[in-house]
Amino acid sequence: IAARHGTTTAALASANGITDRNRVGVGKTLRLPAAVASTAPAARASQATRAQGYPLRLAQSPERLAYVPMFERWASTYGVPADLLMAMTWLESGWQRRAVSSTGAVGIGQIMPDTTAWMQEILIREPLDPYDPNDSIRMSARYLRWLLDRTGGDVRLALGGYYQGLSAVRARGLLPETERYVVDIIAFRDRHF
Repeated sequence: IAARHGTTTAALASANGITDRNRVGVGKTLRLPAAVASTAPAARASQATRAQGYPLRLAQSPERLAYVPMFERWASTYGVPADLLMAMTWLESGWQRRAVSSTGAVGIGQIMPDTTAWMQEILIREPLDPYDPNDSIRMSARYLRWLLDRTGGDVRLALGGYYQGLSAVRARGLLPETERYVVDIIAFRDRHF
């Protein structure tokens, strides 16, 4: 319900006085948080219009389409292109919040646990849950901003750093699989976002 309306489960629980998010009474009417309730109809209409160009799996998934306002919010907050952020994370996870890679990368942004810890301690300085869509999208946007800052705004190198690690990119350049990753994101962004 929270994802469908562009909010978090924590905000929805707080707005309704729910202390155990795993137990909601049958038939309970839920109120949306005030900020979401006032923008939800317009956001849904905007999403429906834009969904026509999205990848089919995304256009057919109301839950994942509900993440679009989160992408826009965090992209704006951190000054990164929303279309680039959305394309990058779509290719990372298909916007699946519970995705875990074979290397242990987690969530929509496929952030490694050590990177999550670093962001909590250094970059964002708040507790973050990589399985929470809002937190995962926020971390991805913040990390992309950090990479863009360190590569002089070079999108190709920043994306390469996201995938390969910035130290490895600086030491060896983009590996062939990283080059493909970058090309795929740019092409996907241009086609769908």
